[in-house]
Amino acid sequence: MEKIYKNRKLISITLSVFLSVFVVAAVVNATTIGTAITTTGLSSLNGNASTTILSTTGNILVNGFATTTGSNGNIATQGSLTVLGSASSTSLIVGGDSDNGTLSGLVFGTCTYTPGGAITASSTRVSSCTGANGVRVGDKVFVTPRSLENNLIFVSASSTTGGAISVSVYNTGVTGNITPGSQTWYWMAVR
Repeated sequence: MEKIYKNRKLISITLSVFLSVFVVAAVVNATTIGTAITTTGLSSLNGNASTTILSTTGNILVNGFATTTGSNGNIATQGSLTVLGSASSTSLIVGGDSDNGTLSGLVFGTCTYTPGGAITASSTRVSSCTGANGVRVGDKVFVTPRSLENNLIFVSASSTTGGAISVSVYNTGVTGNITPGSQTWYWMAVR
């Protein structure tokens, strides 16, 4: 009888050890959690993690790049987007589509309008507004003259040379030839 009791004890110990090792191995090798995880402290993952939905009522902090592999590659937000550092884009679409509304650069500053002589009555004189740093050939340029002499009308601006803006000023001819003085004008260029 004592031999049977000892055999039972040995079988019980062996079975307990086997089941303990099996449970530990199953828990250590688990890769999927089928229910929600709730934590009140800091949680961290070492390695890769993936999900089809991430939902939070607070901030999501990313220490690196936030990327997407969605079918369209877009990242969207409802509400405001705040960027606290530098942001850049070579093709920002503002209120349009890729055919009308794409903005790849916006620069602004001041330039020096130097007419270089008299504007003949009833004619237009094209002059250069220099020092327009950042302006490139082909930019859409908007110029605001601070003031012009009476009977002179600002007509147009274009960027045909990098760093300078070609400006056209028309003399209405009411008082004959007019020689305007050099001035500082404001400009903005869009590409």
